[in-house]
Amino acid sequence: GHFLGVPWIINPMVGTAILFLLGWLAKETWNETSGKVSMILGAFCPFLIMQSASYMNHPSVVLAFLLSLFCLYKISISPIIFGAFLGGTVAWSNTIRPLDGGFIAIVVFFLLLGKFPRDRTPLRGLVAALFGFLAVIGLNLLYNQAVAGTPFLTPYEYVWSDQITFSFGSPNPF
Repeated sequence: GHFLGVPWIINPMVGTAILFLLGWLAKETWNETSGKVSMILGAFCPFLIMQSASYMNHPSVVLAFLLSLFCLYKISISPIIFGAFLGGTVAWSNTIRPLDGGFIAIVVFFLLLGKFPRDRTPLRGLVAALFGFLAVIGLNLLYNQAVAGTPFLTPYEYVWSDQITFSFGSPNPF
């Protein structure tokens, strides 16, 4: 969006991808009617509408979570490929919003462990997910190093460190 001069187009495109992915997941999990109903409900969801019309990063994390669920659903087909993408999407959510990414990682981990009694392929998928996670986190650390001079300081914190506060404008208690 920035390269084309229309940065506002990113979140509406992410919101559209969320709708289609939500509909696909509902259709595959339950039935086609559920998929259509979930897309209709998603299209009228105030959170999705408002966030898709903003510059905030909430839709990106929702998309990363839904992509994680998609990879988790498909992991039995190809544990190595979808496992690596699963780890990558969880790490992607962690690079966007670290606390949300941590919660997503916990949920995905337990859902993956829940597949073990029925299917043994998730073990290979779990190893692939670990490598995918480490690869994306490693790239993020290299990016932080290149931009901010240290791998553990994000560029946002590097540029706006004097304006970062805890919660809604309150001073940082730490």
